[in-house]
Amino acid sequence: MLLDDAAVVVVAAIAIGQATMLAVLLAADERERRTHAWLIVTLVAVAAVSASDILEHLHLASRFPWALAFTNSALLVIGPALCLYARALTERDANTAPTRGAWRHFVPAALLFALLVAVGGSAQPPDREPESRSLANVLILSPIAAQLGTYLVMIALRVRRTRALLRDEYSTLQGRSLSWLLFVAALFGVVLLVWIASWAISIVASNLLTNLLTAITLGVIGAFGIRQRNVFARLLAEAKQEQRGQSPLATTVLPAPEPAIDAAPVTATKYARSAIDEATALSLRDRLRRAMHEDKAYLESDLTLADLARRVGATPHQLSQVFSQHIGETFFDFVNRHRVEAVKATLARPNAAGRPLLEIALECGFGSKSTFNDTFRKLTGVSPSEFRRRLPGSAAAER
Repeated sequence: MLLDDAAVVVVAAIAIGQATMLAVLLAADERERRTHAWLIVTLVAVAAVSASDILEHLHLASRFPWALAFTNSALLVIGPALCLYARALTERDANTAPTRGAWRHFVPAALLFALLVAVGGSAQPPDREPESRSLANVLILSPIAAQLGTYLVMIALRVRRTRALLRDEYSTLQGRSLSWLLFVAALFGVVLLVWIASWAISIVASNLLTNLLTAITLGVIGAFGIRQRNVFARLLAEAKQEQRGQSPLATTVLPAPEPAIDAAPVTATKYARSAIDEATALSLRDRLRRAMHEDKAYLESDLTLADLARRVGATPHQLSQVFSQHIGETFFDFVNRHRVEAVKATLARPNAAGRPLLEIALECGFGSKSTFNDTFRKLTGVSPSEFRRRLPGSAAAER
């Protein structure tokens, strides 16, 4: 075995080890097993693809045609499995089955497996050295590349749509933005580009690079995927509690809300659809102002639309209508604007001169430094440290 082949085998073996370890850890998490199921399928498919590289560079492909057919067809599993995982993470309705009709996504993989079995496991002749792609192989790889690329774009679009929904429900996206999943999709995109380039360059070089990138991708999944829950997990849990007749705020002491407007039984997943009149909307807007300025509801770092609705004695749907039709901003922007104003007011006080900015941000309801910096810059046009420097008579050191 040549040194280049040995390098590919070692790196591919590392990727297989990573994928296997992560799959075992995810499967052991009983609480989130349903959410993680499709990520486990993705990891198994990634391990299978790396295994095909090992068979190829150990020159064992001709001895295990069925195994090679399975590992090569796994290329058509990665995209749909990762996309179904993104769907499971962003499912809003607890009564919707994210796996319904999922089998259709894997029909191409089954067809490719049957085709590869028919031609002996690979479109590339078994006696051919792995230096370049045959024309037949390229004809098979082209639709595979298109399929994976399509699913990666679908993942990015779903995350984008979900972020817009989250801004209507949550006051913070910490742990819910799915930036790491977008990064994983981007890394798979880079792997795809390198793989496409391999149709014209040395297979050894491309397989080494793709397996290195795969190992990095698996590292990102290990750092974030194991801890990731459905981004609407809190709302889904509250919905289950309400269906059981339990209060989701049973352990939280809140000011007594005013009588609910047009009160009707609701759940966190289905709100009343009737529109509210102008007088009701103005009344709710006044209650919102009191909740922010007097009760300082924004100080709760993970405040949700449902939480605030309970404070002001309305339903989440009614409150959502007020935000969209009478206030003109999302729940996320509304709450964080008040947090920014609280930070600005705190910084203007003489006793805040020596305090760290992050300490003040957390005190005013922000949950993380990155969210604080991004939101503050968006609303004021300057960074928090720059704002502090511009304060009259400020001599505070930049923190």
